[in-house]
Amino acid sequence: MIRLATEQDLPLVGSIYEEILAEEEKRPASFTNWQRGKYPTVEHARAALEAGTLYVAEEDGEVYGCVNLNGEQLAEYAALNWSVPADPEDVMVIHTLCISPRWAGRGKAREFVAFCEEEARRKGKKVMRLDTYEGNLPANTMYPKLGYTFVGGTEFFFQGFIREILNCYDKSCKWELRPPQLRRAQLHIRDRHRQSGERRGARRRPRAPSARRKQSAESRTRRCEGITGCQKVPEGLFDRVN
Repeated sequence: MIRLATEQDLPLVGSIYEEILAEEEKRPASFTNWQRGKYPTVEHARAALEAGTLYVAEEDGEVYGCVNLNGEQLAEYAALNWSVPADPEDVMVIHTLCISPRWAGRGKAREFVAFCEEEARRKGKKVMRLDTYEGNLPANTMYPKLGYTFVGGTEFFFQGFIREILNCYDKSCKWELRPPQLRRAQLHIRDRHRQSGERRGARRRPRAPSARRKQSAESRTRRCEGITGCQKVPEGLFDRVN
């Protein structure tokens, strides 16, 4: 379940931040380029909570993910050539989408992104936008697979103290059929056509045999010649059938 966060969720969100930072410290290179005690912190989560834009993901009573989902675009966004042009009020931005490392590998990030897209459509937005650190291999691999367009990488002065190159992506909020959904829709249309044809066929009057059917009957009759007990057809009869 994904829902708006409450005050009681803030310590849990802070714990997710700490888990990710702890995992980052084990790697030779950072995926997020976050800095402990500077970003992200519980205070950043609290600001999103007070703005009504902090969401958490929960399963079996455990909060395992969080995201700040709003229309706030960084100043550097204005210089980018987005693939889906839109006015500021038509944009939804994904910020700080986090999944606890203990829940990694279960497709939870994809589910969270899908929720963000649906929430954007519900609010009448036209496009999703986001940025991620250029070294964030998981995110830079996932978003294109989810239909996001890589717009470009540019230098950001993030939070006023982190200079870094962020890769930016966007995606139209227009609902599109994915291949399995498209196949189901095609089958549904086919079945509807068949049912409609059967109903029309039930009301049709019997039609006269077609020329092909007549020829088939003639062939069977010809093959009958010479068989014991089969009546011989007079010569030239089939020349007059047409």
